[in-house]
Order: sequence, then C-alpha cells, then structure tokens
Amino acid sequence: MTSDVVRYLLIAIVGMIVDLIIALIIRRVFALPLPVATAIGFLSAVALNYVLLERFLFGRTVLSWTRLAKTYASAQGALIVRILVAWVLSRALHGSLQADAIVLITSASISFVANFLIVQLLLRYSTCLDNGSNARISECKLS
Repeated sequence: MTSDVVRYLLIAIVGMIVDLIIALIIRRVFALPLPVATAIGFLSAVALNYVLLERFLFGRTVLSWTRLAKTYASAQGALIVRILVAWVLSRALHGSLQADAIVLITSASISFVANFLIVQLLLRYSTCLDNGSNARISECKLS
C-alpha cells in the first residue's frame, strides 16, 4: 500500500472512533435519542477528518471554509442513511449500553458503505461531465 492510502485509512479509523465515542457520550450523558447522538458524532467526525485530511494527506497548511462546506455537503447522503438506520435499530434495540453500541456501530458501518457508493457515483459523473463534452448526467455511464 502507498503511504497516502495508509494515511487515509488511519484518518478514517480515527474519525470513526471519535464519531462513535462522541455519539455514545452524547447518548449516555445527555440521554438524547440515538439518531440525534449519531448525527452529532458524525458531524463532529466529518470536521475532524476534514482537518486531518487537509493537513496530513493533502499537506495544506491553510484550511478553507469552502472546502469544509463541500465536505459536509458530500457527507449528507451518508448522514441521512446513518440517522435512518439508527432510528430503525433504536426502535428494535433500546436501553442498554450494549444495545446503543450495536446501533451506533451498525449505523456507522452502513453509512460508511453508503458514503463510499455516493462518492463513487459523484466522481464518475463529475469526470464524465468535466471531460469537455456537453454530456448530460443521464448520458454518463458507470464503468
């Protein structure tokens, strides 16, 4: 693996750990519903991952509010998936610390996959549209 891939994976792991810890603390200390706690953990981790990626992967020394806003915008699909999964699972499993942990880990895992798929679709469509052609999104094919 290249050093960029290793750095990216380490940043993703740190973000996931921070995400889950914040969500669990919010849930247990403030007794907020799991969908709210998971959203707060997720949004906190997005900000942390943005800073870590900018500094340690891309080598940027100046952070950009515009790039942060784009990062949050691209993460909205995953956030919606995470909140929905947390809501559904929290209805079935409720109460204990173990149940909360299962809901948080499962919703985080599913939203991680959803985010990957969303980013892949966006990258492929933007590549198709940015290649100089006047193609419409409906004309872009996934390869």
